[in-house]
Amino acid sequence: MRGQKPSILTTRDTEILSTLTKRVRILSEPQIAQRWWTSSTNARSSARRSLKRLIDTGLLETGVGLSHPLIPLASPVVAWTPGSPVPDAEQSAYRLQSRWSLPPVSTRWFSATRRAGSLTGGFGGRTPRASELTHDIHLAELYMRLEGQHPPLAATWTSETELYMLGMGRNGRLPDAMVREGESWRVIEFGGAYSSDKVRAFHEFCSDCGLGYEIW
Repeated sequence: MRGQKPSILTTRDTEILSTLTKRVRILSEPQIAQRWWTSSTNARSSARRSLKRLIDTGLLETGVGLSHPLIPLASPVVAWTPGSPVPDAEQSAYRLQSRWSLPPVSTRWFSATRRAGSLTGGFGGRTPRASELTHDIHLAELYMRLEGQHPPLAATWTSETELYMLGMGRNGRLPDAMVREGESWRVIEFGGAYSSDKVRAFHEFCSDCGLGYEIW
C-alpha cells in the first residue's frame, strides 16, 4: 500500500534516492536502468520492480510526459572562465537551437517525494512541469556522465534547489547547478535552445558574479 513504512533500503535504493534528492530533480527510466542495472539481462524490467517498491512506500513518484530524445552531450557548447574573451552570443545560440531535429517522445520519469527528501537530508516533493521535462532529463544526463567520468567533481554538484536554499537567486538568476574544483566554483547550465539574448544575459550574470560557466 502506498505510503507504508519503507522496508530496508538496499545500497542501490539509497543511491537512487540520494541522486534524486540531492543532485537532480528527475531521472528517466532508461537513465536509471542504464546506471544501476548495467549487469542485468533485462535492465528495464528489473529496474521497474525495484522502483515500484519505492513508489509503493511513498519515496518515489512517477509519470509520463513528452521529452525530446537525448542529444549528444560530448562537450559544452560554451565554456568561459573569468578574464577570457566574451563568447559570441549569436553563434552560441545558433549551435544551441540547431541541435533539435527529432520530435518529442513519450518518456517515463521518476522524482523523489518530500518523504524521501526527509529520509536522505535532501529535497523532494516537486514533480516536473511538462515544459521542463526535456531540460530536466538532459541536466540529469549531465550529472550522470560527470559522476561516471569524474566522481570527485560530481560529489561537489550543488543543485538549483540547494543553491536557492543557500540564498542564491532570490533576487536574480538561479543556475541549474554548480561544481567546485579546489576553491573555484563553476556554473553548469543546460541551455536548451537559448536565444542570443538569453546567452548574453547568462554570461552577464556569471561575469558579474565572477563565476566561470559551461552551457551545454
